Amino acid sequence: IVEIIRVCPDMPAAKDCLGRTPLHVAAGLKASASLLTILAHACPAACIVQDEGGKTPLHFLCDSSCVLFEEDHHNDSNQPPDHEAVVALLSYSIHAVTLEDDEEMSPLEHSIISGASLKTVKLLQSATSKGTQLSHLRSLTASTTSNLHPKVDTSNSVNSERPIKR
Repeated sequence: IVEIIRVCPDMPAAKDCLGRTPLHVAAGLKASASLLTILAHACPAACIVQDEGGKTPLHFLCDSSCVLFEEDHHNDSNQPPDHEAVVALLSYSIHAVTLEDDEEMSPLEHSIISGASLKTVKLLQSATSKGTQLSHLRSLTASTTSNLHPKVDTSNSVNSERPIKR
């Protein structure tokens, strides 16, 4: 995989017709923490990409009943999320844990339904709290910054098309 990424550096950011990146597919197939780390490192932004169903790679990892493609009606993995794999994805984006899919489910809720270990549930709870705090801080910072830099009315600028009256 590392060699493929070296040869095709844009591959980890590529999306399929459902809006999924290679990280979505790897997480949905319950790939190892090391493979998820390689893909997340190559494209950290892929951690928060939501596909057509609103799912991030973390949603797929935490949902033991996920079906990647309609043809794959048989999901015999039905295994709870691997703790180390969850750690791998969270280490590249804690914000993903706060996102809900189109069914209004968070990765935390999927992990509980999927029978995740208490250790994994507590990790996701803690990450949710921290992710929510970070989002709140970002919104406060954005509103403070916009208040410090008011929009300038350029309709009367020197470069306007209106003639200057003397």
